[in-house]
Amino acid sequence: MLIYISHAVINNFIYQIVVPRGGTSEHMGTAMALAGLLEVLAMFCFPALTRWKDSGFWFRVSGVFFTLKALCTLLAPNMTVFYLVQLFQPLGWGLMTVSSVYFVNRLMQEQDRIKGQAYMTMSLSVATIIGSLGGGWMIDTFGVDGMLTAAVISSALGTVIVMGAHAKSASFRSARR
Repeated sequence: MLIYISHAVINNFIYQIVVPRGGTSEHMGTAMALAGLLEVLAMFCFPALTRWKDSGFWFRVSGVFFTLKALCTLLAPNMTVFYLVQLFQPLGWGLMTVSSVYFVNRLMQEQDRIKGQAYMTMSLSVATIIGSLGGGWMIDTFGVDGMLTAAVISSALGTVIVMGAHAKSASFRSARR
């Protein structure tokens, strides 16, 4: 949830993010279209990626790129750099949306896979609510850069948790064998 909160904050308040960087609603639309196109490409390429590394690896990679995108969004001084930041989208959300399904299916026993997918969907839904409410409050209280700083921290903490949880699940699977 912590990783996805940063995604929700950036997507829900993208207009407030682009305006201080010299952007308009047109720039916002272009950035969102670019990000969407790039994430779809990652989704189509995912089966080929799993021949190289397993879904758990790509799930962890996505956490790192969510954090990088949040950090680079915070640091982007203008719209040109903000457009370049969208290049992180396929390795963040593009990978997470597909790798989470594969990863949960690999972790869960067959009879629990639907429950695992439901937990994942629930986590993303709760993160969207928290990001929406918290992001608006943070903009009002700390400004856009304050909100983006919180997004970076949230994503980084989530990525650390995913890395640690993956290591524990790997040792648990080894012990089960």
